[in-house]
Amino acid sequence: MNYSIVDSVLNEWASKRGLRVQTKYQDVEVRSIDIISPCGKRFQLWIDEPNSAGDTEVHIWDMKKKRMDFSTFDIPFKDALEFAYQQANEWF
Repeated sequence: MNYSIVDSVLNEWASKRGLRVQTKYQDVEVRSIDIISPCGKRFQLWIDEPNSAGDTEVHIWDMKKKRMDFSTFDIPFKDALEFAYQQANEWF
């Protein structure tokens, strides 16, 4: 499987928030977004490669110890993105 099944939703969601989706890291296909707080604190949101059914995991962490994971087995992908983003905002 590849990310094409989620890319349109991810790119639209990120664009509405002024965020940039990274698609490559060391020659490996990824989907990762850096979120920078108003005071300069950095967070990373990333998405696991979807399975054949289109299910995936959305992760957020504070680049230190705090991390939360949201599974699209239980909730829609767009909601998982929003929950992760809101979690980063709470950690600001």
